[in-house]
Parts: sequence; C-alpha cells; structure tokens
Amino acid sequence: MLRVFVGFTLVVLPPLLFVAYCRSLILQASQIELSAAVLKAITSKSGSVSAKDFHRLHALVGLCPLGQKDGVPLTAMSMYFLLLTGLHGISSAICEVVADWAEEERRKCSHFAAVRLDRRIANTRKLWAEQMIYPEERGKSPASSSESQ
Repeated sequence: MLRVFVGFTLVVLPPLLFVAYCRSLILQASQIELSAAVLKAITSKSGSVSAKDFHRLHALVGLCPLGQKDGVPLTAMSMYFLLLTGLHGISSAICEVVADWAEEERRKCSHFAAVRLDRRIANTRKLWAEQMIYPEERGKSPASSSESQ
C-alpha cells in the first residue's frame, strides 16, 4: 500500500506543482496592466492580447535580454502553453467547456509574455537612458572607476 502511495505521489505531484506554479505566474501577471506603447505595438486591431500572440511575444521577449533573469518562468510558461494547446486541440472535439477554458488560459499565457516584454523594454530603455546621461562610464570597468575616486 505504501509503494502505491509513493508511486502515485511521484507521478502525480510534480505535474500538479508545475501547473500550480504556472497558474501563480499567470495570476501575478494578470494584476499588471500593459503600458499603452507596448499594447499599441503588440496587439492587433482588437486592442487586446490573444492566445495566437504567444509565440510572437515570446520571440520579442528574446530580443530584449538585457539585465533579466526570468528565463525559468518564461520556459515554464512556454511548456504550460504547449500543454494547453494540446488540451485545447483534444478537447475542442469532445468538450467545449474545457476547450474554452484552455483557450482562456492560453490568452493569459500571452498576457504573461506581454508583461515580460513590457518589463524588458522598460529596463532596456532605462539602461539606454543611463548610458546617454553618463556616456563616460560606459567603457570603464568597476575596478577602474573605484581607483579614480
């Protein structure tokens, strides 16, 4: 009996934890509104992010890699999106309620990617502005700047 419980725990618990982690990331991102500039740049005529935008947004996030350490959440969200895409494909012929839920989750994944893109663009702009304000420090290493003081 104990072997069955341990086996069940090892098989079922990791996927449940993964889904819970991804859902928590989605919940955090859903509380953040996108900037008007990013919304205008990434959305279609509808004015909102759709599930179909995920791959394009994920690719755009990769174009702004400076100063970010969010690779694990982005990879997890990509895997979750892939899982939801499969679930949506299977359930669209069987159960419309599950298909609708999966599509809404996919849209939320796209919103997550858009939030990450918005943050990366803001950080890139900030770094660029700092370099424009202090151009003389651009080529110096931290050791050489401390020696000059």
